[in-house]
Amino acid sequence: MDVTINLIDIRKNLTESRQLQNFSCREPSMVWSDQQAWQGREKIRVRSGLHLLIEHLHQPEQSYQFEIDESPLEFGVMLSGQTCCDFNDNSGRNRLLKANTGSSFITFSPKAFGIQYSSQTPLITVGLMADPTLLNELNIDNSSNVCKPFLELIHGYSQTPFFRFEPLTKSIRDVALQVYNCTLEGSLRSIFLESKALELLVYFIERLEADSLLPDSSLSLTTGETNKIKEAREIIICEFQNPPSLFDLAKMVGLTHTRLNRGFREIFGKTVFEFLREYRLNDAKKLLLDSSLSISEIAFSTGFNDSSYFSKCFLQAYGIQPRNYRKTILGT
Repeated sequence: MDVTINLIDIRKNLTESRQLQNFSCREPSMVWSDQQAWQGREKIRVRSGLHLLIEHLHQPEQSYQFEIDESPLEFGVMLSGQTCCDFNDNSGRNRLLKANTGSSFITFSPKAFGIQYSSQTPLITVGLMADPTLLNELNIDNSSNVCKPFLELIHGYSQTPFFRFEPLTKSIRDVALQVYNCTLEGSLRSIFLESKALELLVYFIERLEADSLLPDSSLSLTTGETNKIKEAREIIICEFQNPPSLFDLAKMVGLTHTRLNRGFREIFGKTVFEFLREYRLNDAKKLLLDSSLSISEIAFSTGFNDSSYFSKCFLQAYGIQPRNYRKTILGT
């Protein structure tokens, strides 16, 4: 079923056909003209001002009206499908935005209304909806290298629409897949998804910072900062099974999390998370030579949440499943 609507009349049509819910930026919500189609849309409250979204459109190749009042910041990952939004923003400007499988996006569009079109391919997305002021509370401030329009947005200085579309990074894609494929239930699922939501947020912000730098730029780290970053590395090694979060690690060594992560990448050639994962996998390789330990035991002992995710990471890093690696080395 295709819907053909004059965009000028959409706002009027929606208001007359549906009593819009009051919108609080700390509890983000949207209004769609066809809620039935979005039965696979799960919104999970992570904390005040932050929601995790897992969306699976059950009726592909459709078009739907939508209206957003006070806009959250939305960070999205397109795992499958293609979507196109034709809408008007708060300036009255008409925009046409497209996202395909394998893309990520950051959007902020207050007082927007329009139509979303989807392709025949099932539409699967994972993302975050955040109150902009929450990011301000997390100290993503002027000491970081996040682009100026984004900083003005989270500090409340601007209501200018913000749009960013780019190819998925491996780190963002991996976390999104973990969220979508999560099979845990109850409180364990809630804890797992909360941790992944925050991890996803870090990667998106980190991406904004990385892109604000010139290719050959240097942080010009002081001797004291270099020593603090090396101290952080030792903490990760000592506590790799249950390491502190990036934010806590930064506090432990007396740096901002952005300075720590970028400095870590400059000194060691990888982010804190990339180093941690590589260290865990190297330790796992050694443990695989101990045939008394199962794959699951090795996964948990090296800090992985489950054996299937461990096997996937091992395969990506070394091109072989851990079980086959063990057989090749031990000949058993």
